[in-house]
Amino acid sequence: MFMSREIPTTFVKPELLTEHLVSVIKPILTSMVEYPNDIEVTGKSTDHTIFLSIFSDRRDTGKIIGRQGRNINAVRTLLAAIAARLNFGIVIEVIGVLDS
Repeated sequence: MFMSREIPTTFVKPELLTEHLVSVIKPILTSMVEYPNDIEVTGKSTDHTIFLSIFSDRRDTGKIIGRQGRNINAVRTLLAAIAARLNFGIVIEVIGVLDS
């Protein structure tokens, strides 16, 4: 796994880290919302930055963000800790555009 001390950070491919972060965040988000089938997470990467976009039903956007941003900040903190350990930054955006 990516957290192993045996893997030098110079050998971690950004695409693999992006896939890993998407697989970490998706179950967390689906457990928070009323319409879990409408959650979609996409990711792009550059050399040292991972960009994640969260698409959800408009009705669930508030649940993902949480009061005063507590939920999304907790998710950001978790993913930033994983990414920082491998010398990557992370940017997360929440887009509530999918209508059922």
